Amino acid sequence: MKYFSTRDTAKIIRKALKESFPDVKFSVRSSVYSGGSSIDVSWTDGPCMALVESITDLFNGSYFDGMTDYKGSKTHIFNGERIHWGPDFVFCRREVSDRIIEKAINSVYARYKNNFDIDGIEKPSVEKYRKGDYYRTNFFSNDNGVSPTSPWTLQNLIGNNANKRSSFVVPEQSDIVDSIYFVGDDGYGYNARGKVNHLKSVN
Repeated sequence: MKYFSTRDTAKIIRKALKESFPDVKFSVRSSVYSGGSSIDVSWTDGPCMALVESITDLFNGSYFDGMTDYKGSKTHIFNGERIHWGPDFVFCRREVSDRIIEKAINSVYARYKNNFDIDGIEKPSVEKYRKGDYYRTNFFSNDNGVSPTSPWTLQNLIGNNANKRSSFVVPEQSDIVDSIYFVGDDGYGYNARGKVNHLKSVN
């Protein structure tokens, strides 16, 4: 089995993201520490978190079982060869610009206009959203599907709307992504998917 270092894995992730999301600038940084390593991926606007994670999750070299506090290993195939990625986990963080926040505010305001009017809430601003002011603002009327017992604050509604906005519907085709396959894990964790041993022709 071939082992990729965390640094080499980061290089491959950069290429995979470039192929999957052209013209989007990603920061890919690796960290090595006692007991393991990880890679942090960050970017602004562009694809939503779920789309990027559909790529980066392919590079997790481990899985974590919270019930037993156990970290197990994963095995993949890359370019026809059985391999193990260096980082235990790849973490993603997406920042959104004021332009996206403004669009989210307009969308939320239009959808829940009656709630704003009934509860006497003025249209939100980007500045106050950035300060977190709307964590203290709840809708209390039942109009337009917002329940009085809903846990969502106005800050949550705007943030969720912004986070779902994406300049990509699906990732672009990537030769790197197409050459990666999950083989199996060590089979010990509570949520382990188990070892896969049927690929006997693969080294």
